[in-house]
Amino acid sequence: MEGHRGARDRPRVERLVRTLPCRSCGVRIGFIELASGKKMPVDPELCMDFVTDDTGPPRVTLVSEKGEMLTGKQASVTTPGSYRIEGYVSHFSTCTDPKKWRRDG
Repeated sequence: MEGHRGARDRPRVERLVRTLPCRSCGVRIGFIELASGKKMPVDPELCMDFVTDDTGPPRVTLVSEKGEMLTGKQASVTTPGSYRIEGYVSHFSTCTDPKKWRRDG
């Protein structure tokens, strides 16, 4: 799909959260506390992307340092109405065994 970049292709900002190895895949991960009080595993690199409030794919979802879910339709800096979001990619989207740890509810 032209113009679509995966989570691993997004520009990275050099800032790390405290990390531990994932017990499934061994990759270093961090944790962000959500508003609910639950902790979400995230890839430790802070990412930046441009989005719009339009609906439809491709979608971008990042977790802010404050634990807020930031989402939008992926865009570019030149897309009318686009704005920048910064946050962390959920490790559930990059782990080799995410179902083992995901808790619904």
